[in-house]
Amino acid sequence: EEGNKIFTYFDPQGGQPFPEYHRRHRGMGLWRTGVDGTMTWAYIHIYTPTPRLGDPDIKDQGIASGQNSFVIRGPQGVLDKLSWEGYREGYDDARYLATLQDAMARATAAGRHATLVARTQRWLDNLSIHADLDAWRAEMARRIEALQ
Repeated sequence: EEGNKIFTYFDPQGGQPFPEYHRRHRGMGLWRTGVDGTMTWAYIHIYTPTPRLGDPDIKDQGIASGQNSFVIRGPQGVLDKLSWEGYREGYDDARYLATLQDAMARATAAGRHATLVARTQRWLDNLSIHADLDAWRAEMARRIEALQ
């Protein structure tokens, strides 16, 4: 380790329409592979034009969307895409996991809930990368509450 961190980048591009992949890869996937973090090219691609009402080069009522973008820029503001929602959900999954791991460490340090901590660690160790992500998050929340 020597203080180094490993991050993934551009995997897939931010705007690729794979919300489930973005969520699974950037939440559970990073944890299971031991990667320290993730980043992507951009929230909005730098070459996506800023729409101007009445601009004949912008179609669909002034909506501009680049394939590398997590959002769509429109004349009234920014709209997120499904890929962004998947990315955000993966981040939230990682936050639930970090909270669960912290609750386990605190319970262990306090000498409480030893059986639940051990069962939770076994559950995490045996969790499939193909697990239902909504069920995984709900179970993490249940265990966090039980450990507190």
